[in-house]
Amino acid sequence: MPKRIGKVAVARFGGFMAMLPTWIADAAIAATQRLVFGDLTRFGLPPAPKGGASRLGVEQIAIAVDDGAVAALKAGWISVVAPVAAFEGAGVRLNDGTVLEPDVVIAATGYRTGLEAMLGDLGVLDAKGVPKANGGTPSGQPGLWFIGMRPSLTSYFHSAGLQAEAIARQIAREL
Repeated sequence: MPKRIGKVAVARFGGFMAMLPTWIADAAIAATQRLVFGDLTRFGLPPAPKGGASRLGVEQIAIAVDDGAVAALKAGWISVVAPVAAFEGAGVRLNDGTVLEPDVVIAATGYRTGLEAMLGDLGVLDAKGVPKANGGTPSGQPGLWFIGMRPSLTSYFHSAGLQAEAIARQIAREL
């Protein structure tokens, strides 16, 4: 969902949306997304498997709030690619066989890490599949960093921002 429509924060509609039947909330969310962002399938984003309200109610998966990623996607600054199969040196092999040498890989894994298949052989995950290092702590693999992989008493976004700054400082030291 967009963070704002004009000057109005979309979060202000949450209480109203919660009172609607799920199928109506799903339709309203889909219509809002389409109106604000247009058809994102042409940029490689697949259609949602379920409506936003349905996913929240059944799977406890929150609706993502866009803060510039869609604009970056449309501008060509970021790209959606096939799922990662493996990291191979400086390259990344995708499920479709393509090998890329990206500047940055962002694995937005949501509420579960889901990193075992990609990183399980690198020794950077604990027995639960959670990265051993977090924030500004090096992972032990050159260029591999983790943000937001541990719960915190502070706001997630505040904490992630602090961790990103710590990582940026570490990277700058290495240059």
